[in-house]
Amino acid sequence: MNVVFKRLLASTLGASLDPAELKSFQKEQIDVVEGARGLSAVRSDYQKPLLLLMALVAVVLLIACLNVANLLLARAMKRTKEVATRLAIGARPRQIVQHLLTESVILACAGGLLGALFSLWGVKLLLKVVEVDLVTALDIRILLFTTALTLLTSILFGLVPALHSVRTGIMDVLRDSRASGSASRSRWGWGKVLVAGQVALSLFVLFCASLLVRSLYNLQSADTGYDQEHLLLIHLDPVASGYDIPQIAKLGRLLIERLPNTPGVRAVTLSENGLFSGTDGRGDIIVPGFTSAKESDGKACHDLVGPGYFSTLGIPISTGREIGTQDVAGSPLVAVINQAMAKFYFHDQNPVGRQFYIDDVKYRDKPLEIIGVAGDSRQRSLARPVERRYYLAFFQKSDSKNGNESGDTDDRESLDCDSRSAQSNSAGGL
Repeated sequence: MNVVFKRLLASTLGASLDPAELKSFQKEQIDVVEGARGLSAVRSDYQKPLLLLMALVAVVLLIACLNVANLLLARAMKRTKEVATRLAIGARPRQIVQHLLTESVILACAGGLLGALFSLWGVKLLLKVVEVDLVTALDIRILLFTTALTLLTSILFGLVPALHSVRTGIMDVLRDSRASGSASRSRWGWGKVLVAGQVALSLFVLFCASLLVRSLYNLQSADTGYDQEHLLLIHLDPVASGYDIPQIAKLGRLLIERLPNTPGVRAVTLSENGLFSGTDGRGDIIVPGFTSAKESDGKACHDLVGPGYFSTLGIPISTGREIGTQDVAGSPLVAVINQAMAKFYFHDQNPVGRQFYIDDVKYRDKPLEIIGVAGDSRQRSLARPVERRYYLAFFQKSDSKNGNESGDTDDRESLDCDSRSAQSNSAGGL
């Protein structure tokens, strides 16, 4: 498939790309992923955190098992005389082991049943807390797994105390003076290992939990660069509904004109990708006078935004102006860059009035004039550094004949409404 893919790239793009771009495209590979359960961006986003969570749950379960094992061992020590007496009057060790193991299995099954009931109630309570309307049902696979795990832990942690009980010397146990010493020494040996294991695992879990809590606090306190409290995101996909580019532009204008009349809404704007929508534009640019030291220096993220995008979201414009209603097809192509991009390419110079180009054969003769510098904002990740980003006028693209003045965009849009108590950003397919 990769061979066919590379030939397809060469045949369809070879005439329009220079050798460097064609070489870069030839490095692209097809990723093969398992499709048995369908393709889901949500699964890929949350797979690693959920695996980490399940690993911690497994460690907590192991701590509980060690605790139960220690309790069973202490209980077995208390019954040492009882076991010795049974052995002395003719009971077989196997019968005693079976008896003690049966008690452990019954105890574990009772705990497993209660745990299953609490899990069902806990899931319903959790859904109510997060206000998610989902239908939950008992999964037979999870029930079988819980049953198997219950039996395994009961056998594993009930067998050791049972075997230890029947292997203790009968005569030593029956002599009261020696029984207490023997039991205490034996219990001290096993108990020390179990307690040490519990403490070690508990410290590990507490350490991991403290790191997770710290990460959560840092993410919640991270500065996104815009007003998060009064922001409403509305995701639209007109392309999937059969809209063409002129109809999409008309729809965008209607929404921008009518939504501000809604009570509580102060301002409305739109963008192609939206905030934390999972989609973003990224490509190569050419900045006259700037020499790239490495290949990544010529790359920057981009988005198509509507009039008043920055004032609606509360992103400050430090220099120049933002994209307005005058930036439509036929007017000079303009762009607003963020501070990270301005600092990287222009250092301490004022970039307003300067030009740069999209590094594509179709757009190298169409310079973009920088009309403003916006504050840095986080639109993809709260953990990673702010990317270099430039913003193009959405209606300069949608009103143009070819419908694509911005390079490698994918006809996605976002609508942003702001009431200072309600900002709305709709990302989708405008």
